[in-house]
Amino acid sequence: MDSYRRAAEADPSDAEAHMAAGALHESKGREREALDSYRRAAEADPKSARAHIAIGKVHESKGREQDALYSYRRAAEVDPASAEAHMAAGALHESKGREQDALYSYRRAAEVDPSYAKMHIAAGLLNEAIGNTPESKSGYSAAAGLACASEPAGRALAWALKSQGRPSEVDEIIRNIRRLKRRDRDDRRE
Repeated sequence: MDSYRRAAEADPSDAEAHMAAGALHESKGREREALDSYRRAAEADPKSARAHIAIGKVHESKGREQDALYSYRRAAEVDPASAEAHMAAGALHESKGREQDALYSYRRAAEVDPSYAKMHIAAGLLNEAIGNTPESKSGYSAAAGLACASEPAGRALAWALKSQGRPSEVDEIIRNIRRLKRRDRDDRRE
């Protein structure tokens, strides 16, 4: 901890040192110190969505929903390209049973970054849970398209489908991942 504190004191504009200190404080259960470090990171790098999302996550973990949502909105304001900010707000809304607010946030994440597979999977799962089958299939289809181009996206989709008890679809995703790996390996050889 001393090294992070020394780095932050030596250069108060070092947002990464403040983020690292915040994460360490948070892992030790020191909420106040974590929030303080994350706020310093946000001051040091005013365009850091990560800092505001981290602040939001601490608030969320302590049950301060409105403070968390404010932090996620702030993250989206300072970095309009942050799909993660919308995703965090969506996940919070979903955990509180506000499906429509969650879907709105997931749609905003898709507008910001259509290649964000985690969002498509979350939207697919939520739509399936509330019985909106066409939208659920649309979310899964978008994620499946990404899974064909990205191993991490494929693994995320396979995990989601496995948790839904859909082994045949998981097998297809795994085959796609293997094809990707072979193609990448062959491309490197050429």
